[in-house]
Amino acid sequence: MVFGGIKRIYYSFILSIFLIAISFSQRVLVDRVIASVNGEPILESELRVASLYYGTADRRKLIDKLIERYLIYTYLKGTGAKVPEKYINETIERMAKMSGKEVDEFYEEIYRSGITPKDLKNFLEKEIMFSMGLQSLIASKLEKLNVEEELDDSKKRIVRKIKLLTVPRSKANLMAEAVKSRGNLEKMAEIVMEPVEELVVEKGDLVKPLDEKVWTSPVGIRVFAEDKDHIYIAEIVEEEELYGNKTRKEIEMELIRREFEKEKDKFLSKLRTNAIIEILY
Repeated sequence: MVFGGIKRIYYSFILSIFLIAISFSQRVLVDRVIASVNGEPILESELRVASLYYGTADRRKLIDKLIERYLIYTYLKGTGAKVPEKYINETIERMAKMSGKEVDEFYEEIYRSGITPKDLKNFLEKEIMFSMGLQSLIASKLEKLNVEEELDDSKKRIVRKIKLLTVPRSKANLMAEAVKSRGNLEKMAEIVMEPVEELVVEKGDLVKPLDEKVWTSPVGIRVFAEDKDHIYIAEIVEEEELYGNKTRKEIEMELIRREFEKEKDKFLSKLRTNAIIEILY
């Protein structure tokens, strides 16, 4: 009896080893090398992570993206650059939070898609190196951009963003109570039971008494005005330059994005010229 029990345990152990071996061999087969850049292998597991990360199943497009990241990665790696583990962990925490999960739950979810925590971290190391490294490499050229050259003064308008509470004179008593409360505009609006409007205005858009106060006061100030029918309280939130329908900030960001893409393509093209790239699958 004892011998038989030992025998069953032995065969059970052998079976477990066999199943683990099969599982491991399947993992090796699945995690094959699909391409390489300067001797650095790109694995099938990275392609799975990239597919989820970029939201596409286009294999060729994904391989091209991974090659770009490896070009930057191998270049910066040669200079001694590294991505701190802290950055990778913080990125994973943000990804988990965006999906409404704790990190352990997030790992469980991606594991069901065949992605291990190690797979994810390996991918993010290249992704972070790519984005941060490129910014660092191109920063000096972006600093020289002149947004003034992109602005058409013939389309220039000055606007102010304001929050406005308009109260009928019939609610003057409530208005006095609201002012005494020293609360923010939204709190005052609750007392007088009137809505707060968020407006973008030019000179002349508002009733004259309010318009004068809004345009002669500095940004960040709360102003009061009145006419025969209403009492007005406005908070001057921000002043912006508009060129057509775009703010100066929007035009500047568009210029930076456009020039960043241009410089990125130039730099990657230069790296490709001297790189050894192989696509196997």
